[in-house]
Amino acid sequence: MALSDIENKIKQDTNIEAENIISEAKSQAMQIIKEAEARAEKERDEILFSGKKEAEDLKRAFITPFKLESKKKILEEKRKILDLIFEGKSKDLKEKKEIEVAKVLFS
Repeated sequence: MALSDIENKIKQDTNIEAENIISEAKSQAMQIIKEAEARAEKERDEILFSGKKEAEDLKRAFITPFKLESKKKILEEKRKILDLIFEGKSKDLKEKKEIEVAKVLFS
């Protein structure tokens, strides 16, 4: 085997080895990218879920006092109406009718 044949064989083997190394590196890089994308998607989903939950909690915390205040005002107005209706009536009649009205309103 001539020296040039040996050089060509070494170059050929070197090129094949380099191609194998490059191919393996590309494969590993693709795997790393896939894993990173999966982790990023999982973290994104967790952040979105956490953000939505926090937004709902804030919304509930903001709205609840207004709902309670609204219900309180409605009850106050009902009380005023009942007071007007029973104004001048005997205490026994007033208590009896209030019980009947309460049963209707709260049943």
